[in-house]
Amino acid sequence: MMMNGFGFGFPFFMGGPFLWLIIGLGGYFIMRRFFNSKGRRQQASPDRTQNYGRGQESIETSIYRLAGKLGGTITVSDLVTHMGIEPKRAEKTLESMADGVRVRMEVDDAGIVYYEFPELKSR
Repeated sequence: MMMNGFGFGFPFFMGGPFLWLIIGLGGYFIMRRFFNSKGRRQQASPDRTQNYGRGQESIETSIYRLAGKLGGTITVSDLVTHMGIEPKRAEKTLESMADGVRVRMEVDDAGIVYYEFPELKSR
């Protein structure tokens, strides 16, 4: 018995080779997009945006909140212990925030670097 005029068997009586090729390629691209979009979505978010317990907020906002809780003066170690970020990243972020007005970088006699937030100092 010949089916669809081909008589070749399984793939042909189920709709032809091109139908299976289209279904296979469609599935491949759907799966590829699904798995790649997860990685892309994480990479597309700005480096300074993380989830620190209050939804999505920037690291700078979290640093200001921490400085307010700690009396307006923080160190890199404070960021590492309270926020759980890497020391190098904490240091780079604080250095980029230090503008001499809202955030000042001070070094004491022992060589410890403090970042002062004058607007958040205890009044």
